[in-house]
Amino acid sequence: MPLPQRILVPFDFSRLAEKGVTYAEELAESCSAHLDILHVVEEPAFPSFFKLGAMRIYGMVPNLEKVAWTALEKRFGDPGEQPKLEFHVIKGNADAEIVRFAHEHDNDLIVMTSHGLTGLQHVLLGSVAEKVVKLAPCPVLVVKAFEEQTPPDEVLKAAKTAT
Repeated sequence: MPLPQRILVPFDFSRLAEKGVTYAEELAESCSAHLDILHVVEEPAFPSFFKLGAMRIYGMVPNLEKVAWTALEKRFGDPGEQPKLEFHVIKGNADAEIVRFAHEHDNDLIVMTSHGLTGLQHVLLGSVAEKVVKLAPCPVLVVKAFEEQTPPDEVLKAAKTAT
C-alpha cells in the first residue's frame, strides 16, 4: 500500500481535534505528504417549530470565515511559508463537506478525531466521523478521544493486568 501523499484533517478548533492534527502532522512529516487543514463553518440545525427563536450564526458573527482563517493562521502559522500546508474554510454540513472536499482534492487519507458521543447525544447529533468513514473516497484514520472517557494511564494499567 503506498504512503499517503495528501492528507485531509478536519479541524474544529476543539481540544479533541488537536489530537487528530498531531497524528496528521507527524504522519505528513514522515511521509513528506501535503496537509490540508479544513474548517467547516456549520449552520446549527433547529427543528422547524423553533424558527422564531433561532438566530443564524452567520448574522451573529460577521465574517465568520475570516475569523476562522485568522484562527487557523494563529494555530498553524502562515501557510505561505509552508509549501506542504493549505488551509480551507467552507460553509456547510461538516460530514458532507469533508467527503466532498476529499473527493475534489484527491486526498488519499483523512485523519480526524472522534468526539466519543454516546447514547442520546449520539442519536441527536450523529457522528461526523461515522458518516465520513461510511462515505469517504479514501481511508479514514479516526483518532479516538480516550482522555474523555478513561485516562490513558488507567487504560494501560488495565491492559497490563488483563494479560
